[in-house]
Amino acid sequence: MTPAVIFLMVHAVGLAPDEPAPGTAKLEAPKTVEPVADTPAAPTPVEAEPAPATTPPAADTADVPPAVDLDAAVLAALDGAIDPVRVAVLPVADTDADRARRVGTALFLAVMDAGPQAVSPGRAQELLAADQMDAAARGEVAAVGPLAADHVLLAEVVELAGEVTVNLRLLHVETGAVVGTGRGKIAEAAATKTSVTANTVQGGVAALADDVQAAMQAIPGEPRYQRVAVLAFDGASPEVQASGIDRALQGALIDALQARGFLVVERQQVNAVLDQVAAGLGDESAPQYGSLLDAQAVVMGSIAAAGEVFVVSARVVGTDDGKVVGTASTQLQREGAISLASNAIETKSALDAMFRSAVAPGWGQFYNQEPIKGGVVGVLAYGGAATTVALAVASGVAAYVYLTYVPDKSLTAEQQAAQVVGRRVLGSALMWTTLGAAAFTAVAWGAGAADAFIVGLDLYHE
Repeated sequence: MTPAVIFLMVHAVGLAPDEPAPGTAKLEAPKTVEPVADTPAAPTPVEAEPAPATTPPAADTADVPPAVDLDAAVLAALDGAIDPVRVAVLPVADTDADRARRVGTALFLAVMDAGPQAVSPGRAQELLAADQMDAAARGEVAAVGPLAADHVLLAEVVELAGEVTVNLRLLHVETGAVVGTGRGKIAEAAATKTSVTANTVQGGVAALADDVQAAMQAIPGEPRYQRVAVLAFDGASPEVQASGIDRALQGALIDALQARGFLVVERQQVNAVLDQVAAGLGDESAPQYGSLLDAQAVVMGSIAAAGEVFVVSARVVGTDDGKVVGTASTQLQREGAISLASNAIETKSALDAMFRSAVAPGWGQFYNQEPIKGGVVGVLAYGGAATTVALAVASGVAAYVYLTYVPDKSLTAEQQAAQVVGRRVLGSALMWTTLGAAAFTAVAWGAGAADAFIVGLDLYHE
């Protein structure tokens, strides 16, 4: 019997394809075909493994945006905002608390510069309870009700392969949706702890000014219309007092805050109040200083020598209740700080201020850090000088015309005499007016020099 006949008989009697008939060992060929036909096709383990092993890393790498400047990253995140009016910047998630504070301040300032109102991380921490803060950090926007914000900016500092970046997420409070993201580079100064010495004195002063600007948000009302008084930093050690860095830092911080658009009480006014008031420099005395200086906030602090650096600690105190609304700290290289003090304080004197104002009206006032007064003195003195010169020229022309007068023969003797008298009167009037303008110029010039000297005596304690 042939194999074909046996195969037909097997199917006819209903034997399963995988059950060979007795004595037909050669019928194993169909066994390799039938399972393929009867069993649904499924990926083998060898075929299924490679996809998950290779695909995710490629996708993750592609999804990571390039790090840009921190301000640009904030703008990128805000680009997706829905009619933003008030954006709350929550405390930055970072293992380094000092760095988190610096980065939070930088983010807060970047949001303010972008246009919307901003809530600083410190203010958010004051308004939210611990559980609310934790919930907000997880993206639960219902917890941020006390901030009265329409958007929340979450930030996380990431250190990877030697690069320090910050990942941003902007949440829309009403919907809870992430409407914007950004990835920014952290500047070297912000990426390090605040205990690290500032690279330059100017950088340290700028950091202090940034912290003061952030703290001013806690003062009721529009911060840019609030007056702030910067007191001289308390230098307890003779070394600090001898260097003059305490007063130099006060002046540098005043300049930095003025450059940021704040209304700052002039330093000589602050020093005059300090000389007259017997109160100490404690927070409890802030309301008294605020009343005398018409200021809504007072910046006070201390500076101490520590090896190769000066350690600076400052606090911003509201004058309504004497409450500390913010703090700041930095360290300044001793060499750079002493150089700042030398240029700003030690080489200055009342005589130098007077000399400068005598050479160029207003220069002495600018030297004493009174730019508005310097501008007024300059306008009065230079305006008087210009008027005097113009009148002197006119007087000289009138005198020449009078002395070179040639009578017109067509006129009568009376008419000729009237012409002579008129020219003489005009020349005389111009001469006296010139003398008056010269006297005014001299008074303005001298008053400017005297003012620069008197103010300098108070500023430089001579």
